[in-house]
Amino acid sequence: MSSPARRALAPLGIAILVCALTALLYHLRRLSPPSADSVEIAGFVERGPWIWYLRWPLTHLLAQALHRWAGLSGADALALLSSVAGALFLLTVGAIARRSPLILITLLSGMPLILMGHIEVYAWPSLILLWLLLLGPLHLKGKMPLTPLVTLFGIGCLMHMLLAFYAPALVWLAVQGRRRALERGADPMRIRADLAGALARIIALMVILTVMPLLLISHGFDNDLERLVPLTPPEVPRSSNQVTLLSPGHLTAIGMFLAISCPAGLVLTLARVRRLWSSDAIQFSAIAALCGLVFLVLWHPDMGWRGDWDLFAHPGLAINVLAWRLWSGRGDPT
Repeated sequence: MSSPARRALAPLGIAILVCALTALLYHLRRLSPPSADSVEIAGFVERGPWIWYLRWPLTHLLAQALHRWAGLSGADALALLSSVAGALFLLTVGAIARRSPLILITLLSGMPLILMGHIEVYAWPSLILLWLLLLGPLHLKGKMPLTPLVTLFGIGCLMHMLLAFYAPALVWLAVQGRRRALERGADPMRIRADLAGALARIIALMVILTVMPLLLISHGFDNDLERLVPLTPPEVPRSSNQVTLLSPGHLTAIGMFLAISCPAGLVLTLARVRRLWSSDAIQFSAIAALCGLVFLVLWHPDMGWRGDWDLFAHPGLAINVLAWRLWSGRGDPT
């Protein structure tokens, strides 16, 4: 078969593979333990009119669409969404593993349980975070504009607002990318145009987040300071797992989250911690991992580590990618 024919058939082959992997992961969904909120979230998908759920608006709307238009239950709709994201996640990791097998440490953790038809809302933000971590260094090398990365980040935030915690890594990427572009002698007008495009995407995201709650019935208004781990015990207990910041119970939960999400990646990162600033790609990964750790420390594990293991898996993903870069020397996935 000629090379043009192979290129023409490649998208069809990828689509077939995505469908096959999606079906497999969906079939294996019983292996993924439900989280503390799985039943409640699945039931909420089936109730009422179209909902703009502030913490994961796009994921909820997609699940509602599958429930209404495909006749799936709320649980099956969420499981299918997780399976599609899981298939794309596996293809991404598999493509990189052909050149750098160490990336497979992303699967030596609790992440596969989120990808196997998990009845929750964390598979898509995990996939988009992986893409951002892998594609970010391409911008630092002048191989990718900032605008599509910011667009991807905005979609990720709409899938789940936890990705907003990684905004500092994206800001660093924009600043460092501009510096590197000027050092390479890039056209300043093109740099400014790219930054303007990225800023326009951010403004569009802010407009969406402002307007949509006015157009649709909104829920999830409890994103307030009580979501953070308190310094002192609350007067009225709000959750089943009352901890204070860096108390023994809180430290135990943090340790369990890391043990579940990045057992190998954490050890590999600590073994080469002195190399964290050895390249732009590693610096970007380290800043992203730090953003994830800030979330891990500050966000309240109100259901305990058994109930919230999936919510706190994304810092481990960032640490696993950092470990891959520290040990493989890979700056980008190409």
